[in-house]
Amino acid sequence: MNSADIDLPNAILTLLAQRRAGASICPSEVARQVGGADWRSWMEPVRQAGRQLAQEGRLRVTQKDATLDPTKPWHGAIRFRLPD
Repeated sequence: MNSADIDLPNAILTLLAQRRAGASICPSEVARQVGGADWRSWMEPVRQAGRQLAQEGRLRVTQKDATLDPTKPWHGAIRFRLPD
């Protein structure tokens, strides 16, 4: 299965909907859920799906509680959360 076969934006939003209000998730949680043992190869597609959602205003991408600009490169650990 490849990333074209899975609705990654929906997978991100579904996982966030299962968490308490204000909670965040690590992109690796989504990658592990959809990729199983091959989860590492899903990290970049999940990050790109998060970028897409952030550009649409449907997701906040954070790093140390600071919101990242979805149009700029990201480096290091990030988290996804729903907008306030």
